[in-house]
Amino acid sequence: MRWMMLLAFLGFAATASAQSGATNVWSRGTTLDVFAGTATTPKTVATFGAAVGWELTHRFEIQGVSAWFPQQRATDEFAADLKLLMNLTRPSRFVPYVGGGAGLYRGLFDRTRAETNPTAVMAAGAHLYVRRHLSIRPEAAIRFVTDHSRNHRVATVTLAVAYHVEEHGVGNTR
Repeated sequence: MRWMMLLAFLGFAATASAQSGATNVWSRGTTLDVFAGTATTPKTVATFGAAVGWELTHRFEIQGVSAWFPQQRATDEFAADLKLLMNLTRPSRFVPYVGGGAGLYRGLFDRTRAETNPTAVMAAGAHLYVRRHLSIRPEAAIRFVTDHSRNHRVATVTLAVAYHVEEHGVGNTR
């Protein structure tokens, strides 16, 4: 709940920053993502979700992610993460990034009951800007879930469509 309040505050701050009249096309801004892909939980399943981010600078972004892992015969699994993403190149049409963070994972690992467990997450991907406000983001991530004394890995490969509230000055302008 606290991280959701933090993300809401950051979103309001980004909106206020956008209204200040800054002309830098890589100024701070809010991002909104929706994604779909595949995951191993340890079975291979689909994953769907959304993310809200705040670009601190042209190099760093804080991102809150909510992911759903629907199961056919068991309890659905969910993840919520807070990540710091770092762009590896200067602003351009194609910008690779790496990131990491922490979160919570609600899943069924011992077949008796679902539990919410802490996670560490690592991710790598890229922004492919197709319009001033729009990018496509392929990403691979791995969550390390701690379940009492056992560790589980949940790997995901996703494709996101990201809307950038601030213009980025790259891509097709029509």
